[in-house]
Amino acid sequence: MAVEAPDSGNKPDPVALLARAVRNRRIVLGFSQRQIAARGHLAPRTVVKVENAYPETLRARTTAALERALQWDAGSIQRVLDGGTPVELWTPPAAGNPEVAVVLEAGLPTNAEDLLVAHMTARRADMEAALEGEARMLIEQVRKVRRIVRWDAGADS
Repeated sequence: MAVEAPDSGNKPDPVALLARAVRNRRIVLGFSQRQIAARGHLAPRTVVKVENAYPETLRARTTAALERALQWDAGSIQRVLDGGTPVELWTPPAAGNPEVAVVLEAGLPTNAEDLLVAHMTARRADMEAALEGEARMLIEQVRKVRRIVRWDAGADS
């Protein structure tokens, strides 16, 4: 059985809603389009087409594979096409990542979303490394002060 987008009438385009839902889920999971394709044993162009709101009809096998790759419950793609939301089987820690939340709320084009999340995540890592370096430096300074204090205490005796 194939999954088809219902007639949209005045409602938002169901295929565009699916494209956005797939793209957002992929970003939250932290995967590239190629990685999602590999996880679902799909051709990379299939993921690209779905994210670009290209498909009119998805085969049942493709739908099931994409749902597995996105860690969605079976039937989630049809739920989105019907105007609902997908059922996530698992939400990764990255979903709590503020960079991801900000980017998804901004509604940017796909390539901009990917680049911005990668950039913000890298900056966060750089900042964490810098803070870790500062913490180590402070710890070493405290150790030096403790040695001086011990030396002074020993000299006074």
